[in-house]
Amino acid sequence: LRVVTDNNYPPFAFIDAVGQPAGYSVDWWRLWERKTGIPVDLQALPWAEAQRRLLAGEADVIDNLYRTPPREPLYDFTAPYVDLPVAIFVKSEIPAIRQVQDLKDFQVGVMAGDACIDKLKLEGVNNLRQYPSYRALIDGALARNIDIFCLDEHPAHYYLAQAHARQDFREAFQLYTGQFHRAVSKGNAGMLALVERGAARIDADEDRGLREKWMPAAPTDLGPLLRKLTLGLIGLATLAALLLIVLRSLRAAVRRKTAELEATQQALKERIKEQECLHTVFRASESLDKPLGDLVRDVARALPTGWQFPEVAVARVILDGETHASGNLGAAVSRLAAPVVVDGVPRGELTVGYTTPRPLAVEGPFLAEERQLIDAIADRLAGVLQGRDLAHSAARREDIFHAIVDQAADAIAVVDPETARFIEFNEAACRNLGYTREEFAAMRISDIEASDTDEQVRQNLELLARDGRGVFERQHRHKDGSLRDVRISVRFLEREGRQLMAAIWTDITER
Repeated sequence: LRVVTDNNYPPFAFIDAVGQPAGYSVDWWRLWERKTGIPVDLQALPWAEAQRRLLAGEADVIDNLYRTPPREPLYDFTAPYVDLPVAIFVKSEIPAIRQVQDLKDFQVGVMAGDACIDKLKLEGVNNLRQYPSYRALIDGALARNIDIFCLDEHPAHYYLAQAHARQDFREAFQLYTGQFHRAVSKGNAGMLALVERGAARIDADEDRGLREKWMPAAPTDLGPLLRKLTLGLIGLATLAALLLIVLRSLRAAVRRKTAELEATQQALKERIKEQECLHTVFRASESLDKPLGDLVRDVARALPTGWQFPEVAVARVILDGETHASGNLGAAVSRLAAPVVVDGVPRGELTVGYTTPRPLAVEGPFLAEERQLIDAIADRLAGVLQGRDLAHSAARREDIFHAIVDQAADAIAVVDPETARFIEFNEAACRNLGYTREEFAAMRISDIEASDTDEQVRQNLELLARDGRGVFERQHRHKDGSLRDVRISVRFLEREGRQLMAAIWTDITER
């Protein structure tokens, strides 16, 4: 039996290193020969020559043939025995080839006699450059004679891997999936039946063994994969380095922000302590009647609580000769002081000290806020002293006023016009009418008037209130019942939203 096939379609049929046909198809026909006992003369030829010989009657069977419409009138085919993807391969730097229509402006390399010629022409791709073999086709692509070629995936990957050029060409898209057949000349039914009977004697396990032997046999170029892996590892290393830098930056930022937050929290605690200290001083100095010694003591005790290191802080307060210290200020290694000045006159001093060395801040170991605090407390105490001075002055003036009023010979009194009762009065007011202070304090105007009733007194007060003042003469009744002639001068005034009447009367009975 004369069989022809391709001589450069690995792993199905090709010429090996010693010049002999090899591959899956070669071994299959040897197995067919053993199963049938019919000798097989297998010739591996250039593909176009193999087809010519069959059609010329110089061969009985052709193997590794695709079934296409143009071949239907020429051949009778066996059933297909393998599916083979046929793809378009392009130079890696050509990005825009994605479908068969994109090929119309390019020259496409093909192998003479290959089925992809018919497929491309059916799609309107006619600018084809034919090569005598797959090897020649690949060599033309490597020489840059063509940038695009059509080739079955199996031999394409095989030859590109052999040339270490798989990274130079990429598979753009799959043109179609072909199927290998064995075929005879059209009408040679007896020969076709002979081939199929022999094929039926080869069981599935035997065929699987041949496929396992040859299908993975094509050498694999690991260079592109290794290069990709290397680039990937470099990328991962770079990414890891960047992530490490970012992580370190984040850690530094977190540490910085944490330190800032802790500093803010500490500063807030200090401000709270300072406010509490100031509040304590204000409470201790609210009353102007508080003994000065007690005030000095309470402020001296409160001062250390407002400082950054209260456990080693001592304070001393001096006000108008009164002194109190919360501890041994003589042992202090650093001090912060503020004078207490009232109207330009020094009246005392506040001092806070640390008995052990502390870290330097703004003013020695003391914070700027602590300077503000001690100055604020000094101002507060200056205000307290000034208030006490004013209160003492007012008290002295009041004592003098009362002394003058009480020593006056004329009667002086302050009357509530609504009740006609005496609110305040001097000694002459009650003494001249024979009453004690207690008795006179319980009396009303009508009680000392000689003739006016309560109603008449009320009417008289209303008339005087409209005028706001008046001078007139009346008669007052002495406690012993005698009548005294008096000359009265009144004036209405308002104090704290309340209308009062001030009256001064002189006894003119003797006149």
